[in-house]
Amino acid sequence: MSMYEDITGLLSGGSALESLSGFIGEDQATTGNAVSAAVPALMGGLSKRTSTADGASALFKMVQGNDGSILDNIGGFLGSDDGGMGAGLVGSILGGRSNAVTQAVADRSGLGIGGVAKLLPAVAPMIMGFLGRKQSAEGLDQAGLMSQIAGESTAMQAGGLGGLLSAFDGGDDDADNAGFLSGLGKFAGLGGVAAAGAAGAAAMSGKAGDAVSGITGKAGDAVSGVTGKAGDAASGVTGAVKGGAGKAAAGAAAVGGVAAAASSRANVDKPAGWVEREADTQKVAGGTTTRREVQYDEPNKKKGMWWLWPLLGLIALAILIPLLLTQCGGDDDNDVETDTAPVATTEAMEEEVVETTPPTTEAMEEEAPPATEAPVATRFAPGRILDTADQAGDFGVLLSAVEGAGLVDTLDGDGPFTVFAPTDEAFADVPESISGDPDLLAQVLAYHVVPGNVTSADLADGPVTTVEGTDITIATDGPTVNGVSIVEADITADNGVVHVIDQVLVPASIRAQAGESLNSVLDLEPINFEVGSAVITAEGQAVLDGAVEFLTANPIPVSIEGHTDSDGSDAANLTLSQARAESVLAYLVENGVDASLLSAKGFGEGSPIADNATDEGKAENRRIEFVTAS
Repeated sequence: MSMYEDITGLLSGGSALESLSGFIGEDQATTGNAVSAAVPALMGGLSKRTSTADGASALFKMVQGNDGSILDNIGGFLGSDDGGMGAGLVGSILGGRSNAVTQAVADRSGLGIGGVAKLLPAVAPMIMGFLGRKQSAEGLDQAGLMSQIAGESTAMQAGGLGGLLSAFDGGDDDADNAGFLSGLGKFAGLGGVAAAGAAGAAAMSGKAGDAVSGITGKAGDAVSGVTGKAGDAASGVTGAVKGGAGKAAAGAAAVGGVAAAASSRANVDKPAGWVEREADTQKVAGGTTTRREVQYDEPNKKKGMWWLWPLLGLIALAILIPLLLTQCGGDDDNDVETDTAPVATTEAMEEEVVETTPPTTEAMEEEAPPATEAPVATRFAPGRILDTADQAGDFGVLLSAVEGAGLVDTLDGDGPFTVFAPTDEAFADVPESISGDPDLLAQVLAYHVVPGNVTSADLADGPVTTVEGTDITIATDGPTVNGVSIVEADITADNGVVHVIDQVLVPASIRAQAGESLNSVLDLEPINFEVGSAVITAEGQAVLDGAVEFLTANPIPVSIEGHTDSDGSDAANLTLSQARAESVLAYLVENGVDASLLSAKGFGEGSPIADNATDEGKAENRRIEFVTAS
């Protein structure tokens, strides 16, 4: 069995399918179909990119050491990953053919473009995990692993998946190979997808405590997550004072109460019969310190002894403060000589306090350092294009549409991208047939994005290919894009630039898919026939050539509808309109349009659009309409 079949089987059933289905918001049947297309598409890309020695080496380094733990907790990964890793992998693998491959997966699976754009970044890290696990389990060297990957293309051709592989044809292989090396190089510098391996899987499944020791400042120093100067006390609050940094930490702990400091040590047991109530995380002098500050309740505490608590606290402070002053007042040369005795005294005192005087909540709260505010969660990746647009305002509809179309991960990625961003007011003119269709809307949004960081100074007259795959036309006189004014240019972000426009750009293909007639979409002139016949004139053929060009590039179902004016009998007009519609259909098919997408119907004089009482009105009523399926 091929690797793509193994991976597909792994992801298209059980909890894996359930997790992926919930992640992209589709039913499991549709998601399973999409997985069966997404996996071979990505494997086909890897086969193509690793056909060079450099590409093979880059991938091997990427997966080596990845134990595939991500596959053991797919739901945890999907719930924690921000999409940055997956989107970066997809961009590196698919390169300049991203749009063609995405469309091919959508066509084969029935999942919309937006869903595919969300699924591919989710699946890519799982494929890397599978390859890493396979390499490790079978002890494969680079040549062995690449040999198996190279065989995937042959297996896919045999499995009837040649259409997915053909989506990679026609690209700039040199540029795509360079992009693959660059993209994987970035991940390798960050530990590659091994970050989603053992420690990553533990964190994703909520077992963050299993990886605590990786946060400590010194290898092997996993006592309480404290970073600091090598040789300082393990927790910074146990009273073991060594050097100036240790003194500062111990002093801060003393202010919060010696008893609280003692109780924070990992190996101190609570007194028999006392009940633990809470733990906290605070900052102390010398750095951020995670420490246990535990309060205990004694079930049989005698209320008449309340005065003993503050008294013992005062006694402890009275003993400790002179010791601290003595140490702080000495010079550095005497630190080593004076270290031992104070440490022993402090530890003895702490042990006594732990056994007899649990700290009060009041003492802990009064002396605790001021709490720091948690970082404010942002809607999008900070500093990137979507966050920049969000901060600028007037793009609420655009940003909501991006979220609904599943394009957040893409535009929060590294890019760079150039976005022509319509204002909220501009979306008022978008028909419901487009704004209410997530798939069409995703294509419209992609039509506003150009790869690269294109500032106003970089704009040049002529066509520019968008992420959607079709061209927009730039004119520097204005400047304009497709004739629409750029009202504000060069809003910069970390991963690109935004230019504000006052209309939504909708490509002709999307307008046609949304049900607008080709006459309007292509601004067709009337199609002329010989008088009283169905023979198309030379002028009429020239008009139809524009329709041929569009329909061969955008194969969509079209109904060709013929109409006449009121001259002549109803029966004769119905016959003539049918003959003319069929004549147009024959011309389109002869010039390369798929006949299965076309139909012809005559309506005679029954559907006028103007007054037949005038010559001008009659001319308008004699027409051919190209009606697309909405």
